[in-house]
Amino acid sequence: TLKVGDKALTRLRHSAYSYASANDSRVHFGLGETTSAGPLSITWPDGARQDAAVPAVDRELVVVQK
Repeated sequence: TLKVGDKALTRLRHSAYSYASANDSRVHFGLGETTSAGPLSITWPDGARQDAAVPAVDRELVVVQK
C-alpha cells in the first residue's frame, strides 16, 4: 500500500496464474501528476510487514525483505 496525500493505493502481486506461466514481478502505481508519495507499506507472503521510504516518484524502487 502506497500513501499518496490522503489516499492509499493498494496493489497485489501474484507470482503465477497458471502452470508454467511467468509474470512481471514489478508492482506499478500510476501517480499521474503527483510529485511525491510515501511511505510504502509491504506485507510479504510470510505475513511480515515492512515500510519503505519513497525518495522520489517516476522511478523504480527495489525493496528487499528484511
